[in-house]
Amino acid sequence: MKIKLNFCTVLFICTFFNMSFFSQTNKESEKKEIRKNYMFHLHEQGYRPEIDDDGDVKFKYEGKTYFLLVKTPTVFTVARYLEAKDACKENVYEILSKTTREFWNVTLTPLKGCDAILFSSRSFLSKPEDFKDIFEISINSVKNAVSTAGEYYND
Repeated sequence: MKIKLNFCTVLFICTFFNMSFFSQTNKESEKKEIRKNYMFHLHEQGYRPEIDDDGDVKFKYEGKTYFLLVKTPTVFTVARYLEAKDACKENVYEILSKTTREFWNVTLTPLKGCDAILFSSRSFLSKPEDFKDIFEISINSVKNAVSTAGEYYND
């Protein structure tokens, strides 16, 4: 009986690890497909994208570096990181809060270490290819939020 129990336990553990491995493989395969679609679209639009160390798609827009974050096929995120040595100070939080109220689809987040701010536009898609329809408005929303925050900061 003890041998059967050990065999069942080993079988269960092997099955669990096997499922976990294939789940990770599927996620990576899904992310590769997302990257490929983002890269192809950016090339079509005349950009020169590349994949960064985190696996996100990095490209220049009007001389500034932007990212298309690769997470899931139905979540489209355009992001820009802005260096800010005082990102966690009270007045910066107030500026971020004021700026966020002006944009429905932009989130501003001070990053760990308080040395940068993440400006991002996240959209939920019905179909993965729908990102093409909202690419311009998403990038312009992020660009305009950065500009607005800069104006508040300089006031």
